[in-house]
Order: sequence, then C-alpha cells, then structure tokens
Amino acid sequence: MPFIYQTLPLQTACALAILDSVWRLAEAEERSWLDTALAVALCLVSGIFLVRLPLFPMLFDGTASYHAVKTSGLETTLLTLSGLVTPLVVFLLLARIISGVITDYRRRSERDAMTGLLNRRGFDQSLTRTLKRGGAVILCDIDHFKQVNDSYGHAVGDTIIRAFGDLIGRSGYRAGRIGGEEFALILPDCSARQAARVAETLRLTFYHTEHEALAAGHRISASFGIAGFAPADTMDAVLLAADRALYRAKDNGRNRVVISAPSETAAELRHAA
Repeated sequence: MPFIYQTLPLQTACALAILDSVWRLAEAEERSWLDTALAVALCLVSGIFLVRLPLFPMLFDGTASYHAVKTSGLETTLLTLSGLVTPLVVFLLLARIISGVITDYRRRSERDAMTGLLNRRGFDQSLTRTLKRGGAVILCDIDHFKQVNDSYGHAVGDTIIRAFGDLIGRSGYRAGRIGGEEFALILPDCSARQAARVAETLRLTFYHTEHEALAAGHRISASFGIAGFAPADTMDAVLLAADRALYRAKDNGRNRVVISAPSETAAELRHAA
C-alpha cells in the first residue's frame, strides 16, 4: 500500500480520539473556562489531523515518498500550526489538572464526609458571605440521638445522621453538619417566620419517616432553633441567638420549632406532633 494511504487510518484514529476527549469535556456537568479553552484547543489539534484526510490524496499520488510529503508546503504549514497549538493544549491540560486538585481539596476541606453537607468550617464561611444580604439561620439537633447509638449501635446512628442530612440537603438551602447530630441551614433573604415554616416542614417529614434500622413504631424527632439576621449582625451573635432558641425547643419538650425573639422570649411555632 502506498505510504500516503497508510497514514490516513492513523490520522483518522488520532482525530477521533481527540474528539472523544472534546465530547467528554462538553458533557461534564460542571464546566469551567479552562474546560472550554481546552476543548477549543483540542478541536484545533483534531482539525489538523482531519484536514489531511481529503487533502493528502488530492495533492499526492500513490508514488509520493515520506520525504516528499514531509517537505511539502501543506505539511510544513500543518506542522507549524501543530507546534503552536500543542504547547497550548499541554499548558491548559496541566492547568486543568492543578485546578481540579485544588477544587477537590477545597471541597473536601469544606464538606462533611458522612453526609456530603458543609462541615463547620464550610458553613461558617458560607454564613459569613451571606450576612450582608440578611436572612435567617436554622440550627437543628436530632433528639435523644445518644439513645439511638446506645440501643442500636453506631452504624444505625450513622444511618440516621445520613437520613437527616439527605432531608435538609434537599431543602434547597445551604445546609451543613456542624457537630455530631447537629445541623444548620442558611436561608438568605428570608425572615425568621419564613425559616420557621421551612423548619416545620423538615420537622414533620423527619418525625413521620420510618427508618428500617429502628424497631417498628420507633420515631425519631428533631428540634429546631431559628434566628433572623440583618447585614449589621455578626456571625457569632446570629449563631448564639439560634442556639438559645434551639435549647428552648429542647427544654420545652423537643420535637418543635422555636424562633429567637429580640426580647429573648422564644416564639414557639408549634408543639410536638
């Protein structure tokens, strides 16, 4: 087989392999500007391979030698373009790898391993950024959780933790696990009353959820404390107010939602079901 035709399957394979990488970048759920730039650069490299497929048979006959093809004006131009684009691809690829490592490290440092929610560090950072907008914070605590661990074991306790984490994670608001069985949510641009309605929905849903790992009829509840905040408030003051409301919820019988009031008298939204 003439040399010119021997190269065509290799050119095709290289182009398809590169286009497959472009497709994978395009299908990624989260794309950064680095992904877009890398995809464009890869398309250019793939184009260099693809342009040879129709042009080589048109410009060279079957007797053309490797030296003749290599020294031709077309191949010289394509190699020059390749020499310009390839370093760019390598640079973008390395930048994407480094960016991915940094992003993954940051995500791991801000996420709770068991639930996937924000950990205390990530929650505090998120709340600090939200303070200037105003809103409300919900602190949650699973009631009598130690009894669950003592009666069923820590594996079952972890199941309950994950179940509650999944529930608040689906609320649509930023949620975090800030302690063993303690959780929190940030509701930007919401009043304390609006947050209380969200908390009440979570409370009822969790209380009426049947957990297969528990004995039949064993219900698990949670208590909720709420504090609204304005741009002038500090994170410590907001969390302290919500924490005091949470303790009132527990002192008043648990399985309820309590709002922190400026007068330090909590307004109880609803008693236990």
